Amino acid sequence: MEGSVRSLLEAERESQEIIQKAVSEKSKRMNDANSDAQIEINAFANEFKQRFLVEESQRKAHNDDLIRAQDNIAEEMAEIEEQYEQNKRQVVKMLLDQILIVNIEVPKVVQQKFE
Repeated sequence: MEGSVRSLLEAERESQEIIQKAVSEKSKRMNDANSDAQIEINAFANEFKQRFLVEESQRKAHNDDLIRAQDNIAEEMAEIEEQYEQNKRQVVKMLLDQILIVNIEVPKVVQQKFE
């Protein structure tokens, strides 16, 4: 009987060692998997961060171009307004002169036909 108890105790100790090794290997594999996953996550995050920075710089450049274009348009509109204000009286005077001053002379071409 003592031999069977000893063999049972030995079997229990061996099974505990096997279980301990399995738990240790499982823990090691989990840590390795977590490390690998973290490396992949970091690579993925860095890739998207780079894409974001590139797109952000492109968008900022585009916005800067739009702001410059709007400033140019505002300057041109101000210049056109100024020219309009400076020239409107002269244009109105020129139009009125063209309408009110009538040349009553008969053109030479028409005079030659009557001669």
